[in-house]
Amino acid sequence: MGKAIYAVVGIDFGTTYSGVAWALEGNPEDIEIISSWPGGGNRTTLKVPSVISYENKVSKWGYQVGPLSEVIRGSKLLLDEHQDQEYAPSLASKSLLVKYGKDAVQVSGDYLKNLVVHVKATLERRFGETAKSMELIYVLTVPAVWSDKAKDATLRAAFLAGVDSSQISLVSEPEAAALHSLRTIQPNSISKEDVLIVCDAGGGTVDLISYKVRDIAPLNIEEVTEGTGNGAVCGSLLLDERFERLLMRKVGLENWQCLRTQSKESALSYWRDMVKPNFGEESECDYLDVDHFIPLPGAESQPDKHIEDGFVQIDSDEIEEIFEPIVLKVEELVRMQLERVADLGLKVKAIVLVGGFGSSRYLFQRLKTKNPSIPVMQPPNACEVSNSLLSCSSNLMSGSGAVSRGLEGNRVEARVSRRSYGVSANKKFDQSRHAKHAKYWSHTEQEWFARDNMTWYIKKSARVSEHQPIKFDFYRTVFVNQADELRFTDELFFCNDKSPPDIKFGYLTWMLIKSGVIPLCTLNSDLSKIPRQLFRKKTNLSGNEYYEIRYTLKVTPASASLLFDLEFNGVSYGSVSSRY
Repeated sequence: MGKAIYAVVGIDFGTTYSGVAWALEGNPEDIEIISSWPGGGNRTTLKVPSVISYENKVSKWGYQVGPLSEVIRGSKLLLDEHQDQEYAPSLASKSLLVKYGKDAVQVSGDYLKNLVVHVKATLERRFGETAKSMELIYVLTVPAVWSDKAKDATLRAAFLAGVDSSQISLVSEPEAAALHSLRTIQPNSISKEDVLIVCDAGGGTVDLISYKVRDIAPLNIEEVTEGTGNGAVCGSLLLDERFERLLMRKVGLENWQCLRTQSKESALSYWRDMVKPNFGEESECDYLDVDHFIPLPGAESQPDKHIEDGFVQIDSDEIEEIFEPIVLKVEELVRMQLERVADLGLKVKAIVLVGGFGSSRYLFQRLKTKNPSIPVMQPPNACEVSNSLLSCSSNLMSGSGAVSRGLEGNRVEARVSRRSYGVSANKKFDQSRHAKHAKYWSHTEQEWFARDNMTWYIKKSARVSEHQPIKFDFYRTVFVNQADELRFTDELFFCNDKSPPDIKFGYLTWMLIKSGVIPLCTLNSDLSKIPRQLFRKKTNLSGNEYYEIRYTLKVTPASASLLFDLEFNGVSYGSVSSRY
């Protein structure tokens, strides 16, 4: 029987557009980006719209979706409950989710399933029957600003798409973009110890992370400070919404509501393809002073408002007004990141602008003007970085035993934690330290304890590394006659505060108050396979025997996720399941 063939598939699941790239084992330089899509005809493009429709009980996606269809856009953003969704496209998509009885995870899963099916069909066309026996490993991008719960929702969407948990890993979008961009500009511009800010401005989110180059050959980098990002939507989707509002004002609300959906889509397509990406382009005719005639079929002529023969004229000042508040937000995020790097006594070599919105010429010029002493770089294919995923996948491959060589592996030596992670523990009651509300009696140990004491194993802004897993120690007591099944449930918490509190809840006289400690997920540890003689047996004051069980959860902070393994007496007993 021949050796199995492995392929790594990078999926850049975007808010507005998505992309897919793949490479075979042992060929990290031979990366192919899919450029033909169902419903796209003869069109060749490296991205496909992140849209899906269930109209008339028929599922269509990407270029299959017609201009008159009920379209769910930006399902990716809906995966993060903490995102500010009070903008038109998201609200419209939410109402369609209710109509079709689906949630964001199911819709994203349906979309990703279409991508996966298309990837397999592409490989089958290329390799024939051999493709059917290929082992596929998937790497999926997620925004760095996302919560761990949102990242878990992304994984669950991938599982619904038919991807097994052993076949998939997550990578943060700025990290994938950084590795791709550094390889692009490295030969002439980057040296060891240089610090670069990667500004990943996408359709829905903007992430900024600063990296120091540790080595050039092979390329190795590390995060130098906590990244900046915006919990609210701060990408090019807001430009589209502001453009629609401008048209609505010019045409008039009543006339706008009478226009066909196809007419509005025609205007929006022209804006996305012709105006938005090119605004700010430097040329002899000064692009900023060029007026644009937006096709809006069916619009009533109003010469005084520059609307004639189905076209709406908009000038450069109006376009700049669309861009202004969004660009100001990005400029502020860049300023914050520059300050954090300066506080460490480091100097930024360059700002690298990537992502869909990052390909905007206007944003590029504005950041150059705002930061005259720092070069701003816009690498080729800045919005097409899915191929960089292929170099970030060794952790997944080594974990699954799928690939032992070929692709380059993890190149980020250290990352900076954006939040603190810890567990709630019970400690022997000390009236000088513990509130009486937390006091309880332990029937196994026959002592008074205090509940809700926090132990923080990962602190906010701390350096973490995949090469140095962090061990969370747990302690349980179980009566010997009740130790038939030893399955424990532990809760993991996080805190966004700079200094996390020592207790899970605060107590003010009789009233319970919040302390900034937020539940993250529930961890299920199965110790039933451990021989009972390895546990320490004790006898309490009542003469009852009980086991004192101490075990460890080994936590590996990967690019965009936390991986959990169970250890007892230094021996691994497999992975630990988590529920968010």
